[in-house]
Amino acid sequence: MPARDYVISFENPATGRAGVRIPVWDDPTRHIGDYQDFQECVRQKDVPAGIPSFLVLAAEVQALGRYFREAWHYNANGKIPPGLPECRQLQMDNIRMARNKALAELDAPWMMAMETSDQVTADQIAVQKQGLKDIPQTFDLSVFKAARTIKEAWPEELESGE
Repeated sequence: MPARDYVISFENPATGRAGVRIPVWDDPTRHIGDYQDFQECVRQKDVPAGIPSFLVLAAEVQALGRYFREAWHYNANGKIPPGLPECRQLQMDNIRMARNKALAELDAPWMMAMETSDQVTADQIAVQKQGLKDIPQTFDLSVFKAARTIKEAWPEELESGE
């Protein structure tokens, strides 16, 4: 298979996560004989010395998507599966960002209700805000056992995370 069908995977010593390099050769002065020579040149250029690396089908990496890129781990058979604890943490971070935005959007209506002495509306908004504040404690991502389902998990109180 052509070199463009593969990426080079290795454990990044700086992060402990999977490093992925797309084989691109940017030195027009060097002659490269075949795909294997090309991949070896890219490895020498991009993979830290002494670190083992493997070829992974580019389609497999593409299927993972970039949503959980920070959770990818390298393993010895050349796969780069996402770590579930990291996926859960990243998804909860995304949920918190959406929750914070929703909370900020409720601030102005709550203040307007308070200025007009509309205590009923202010109380309703306060209940909504408290429900949003409780999401990190009440929304449990630990029950999801695959990155795909973790990505799809989203609290009903928030607009879609897509």
